[in-house]
Amino acid sequence: MVQQPPAANPVETREAFDRTGILVLTVLCLAMFSGGMNAMGLQPFLVDIGSSLGSSVPAVGQAMTVTLLMSAVTGLFAGPVADHFGHRRLMVGGAVLLGVSGLGTALAPNYLVFMGSRLFGGASLALLTGLSLAIAGSYFTGPARRRALSIAVSAMSGTAILGVPLLSWVGDAFGWRWAFAAIGLIAATLAPLLHRVIPLTTPATTGFQVGQIISAYKPLLRQRAVVALYAGSFLRAIFWLGILTYYGAFMIERFDLSLQQVGLTYMFGGVGFLAGSLLAGGRLGQVDHRVLFAVATLLSALFFGLTYSVSPGAISAVLLLTIGGGFGAIGWVILNTMLANESQAGSGTTMSLNNSIFNLGSAAGGAVGGVLLAVGDYTTLGLGLPAFAVLASLTVWWSGRFQVASSPPDQSLSEASHNVQTN
Repeated sequence: MVQQPPAANPVETREAFDRTGILVLTVLCLAMFSGGMNAMGLQPFLVDIGSSLGSSVPAVGQAMTVTLLMSAVTGLFAGPVADHFGHRRLMVGGAVLLGVSGLGTALAPNYLVFMGSRLFGGASLALLTGLSLAIAGSYFTGPARRRALSIAVSAMSGTAILGVPLLSWVGDAFGWRWAFAAIGLIAATLAPLLHRVIPLTTPATTGFQVGQIISAYKPLLRQRAVVALYAGSFLRAIFWLGILTYYGAFMIERFDLSLQQVGLTYMFGGVGFLAGSLLAGGRLGQVDHRVLFAVATLLSALFFGLTYSVSPGAISAVLLLTIGGGFGAIGWVILNTMLANESQAGSGTTMSLNNSIFNLGSAAGGAVGGVLLAVGDYTTLGLGLPAFAVLASLTVWWSGRFQVASSPPDQSLSEASHNVQTN
C-alpha cells in the first residue's frame, strides 16, 4: 500500500451538475480563461512593447519563454502544497499574482521590470490552470468528471476566441499598457470570487515540510502507466506549441495577411478547440481513452502538418487549423481524464505536475520549431513537428500495458481500491 503524505480533507464530491457544481465550474473556467489571457495576450503587442521599452521584438518575445518556465517550476511545488493546505487558498493566491503581473506589466518603466512582471504571470498561470483542472477532476466523480474537465479545458479556447481580440481592441483604442491594466482589474474581481465560491477544504493537521513535496510524487513514480502518460504529455506539448508558435508568422509570410487578419484565424482555431473539448466530454469520451487519445492526436498532427505543407490558400489553411485544433482538444481532455482516473497521488499534485510538464514541452516546442525553420522552411516544420505527435500517441497507447487493474470508467484507481475494501 502506498503511503501518501497527509492531505487536506476533501469536500463532498458530486456525480451530477447541480446548481452549486455549475457555479464552481463556471468560476474555474473564468480562472482558466484569465490565466491564459495574461499569458497569451502579449502576442499582438510585441512591436509596441519593444518600441516603448527600447527593446527588440525578439527580446520581448522571450517573455513567453520566461512565463512558461516559471509556470513549470511553480507547478512542481504548487500541487503538493495545495493538496496539503487546500486548493482554494492557492487559487486565490494565483489570482493575486495575476493582478500583480497585469499591473506590473502595465506600469513597467523598463525591460527588466517588464520581465519581472511576467515571472509573476508564470506563477499565476501554474496556480490558476493546474489547480482548476485539479478541482474539476476531484470535485466531480463518474462521467461528470470527464464532462467537467472537458468544459474547463474548453475555457482555454476563450483566450483565442475572446481574450486576445478583447485585449487587442483595448490596446488599439488606449494603448498596450491599458490592456494589461484591464487584466489587473479582472484579477481584482476574480480573487474574491474564488474565495467565495471554491469549496474550502480542512487543512491537514500536521505541519508541512519540504520533504513532503518529494513524498507527494512517489505514488506517481511508482505507477509506470502514469509516468508514460506524462511522457506522452511532454511529447504532445512539443508538437502542439511548436506548431502554434509559428502559425502567425506563417500566415503573414506565406499569404501576406495583416495582423488583424491573423487574429481572426486564431479565433477560428479557438472555435475548433472549443468544439473538440465539448465533444470529448460527451459520448465520444466513452471510447477507450488510450485509443481515442492516439487517434485524435494523430489526426491533429495530420491536419496541422497539411496546414504548413500543402494548403494552397489562406482559407484552406484556416480550415485545416480549425479541424486540427478540434482533434487536439479531444486528446488534451482525454489525457487529463486518464490522469485524474488513474493517479494515486493527490489531485493537485497530479494536475499541477502535468501542467509543468506541458509548459516545459511547450518551451521545447518553440525551440524545436525554430531549429526546423532555420534548417529548412515552413514545410520542414509542418513535416517535422508531427513526428512528436506520433511518438506521443504511441507512448500513451503503450502505457496501457502497465495499468495495475481495470477500474470502472471515470473512477480513479484509489477510489476503486477504496470501494473494494468497503464492499
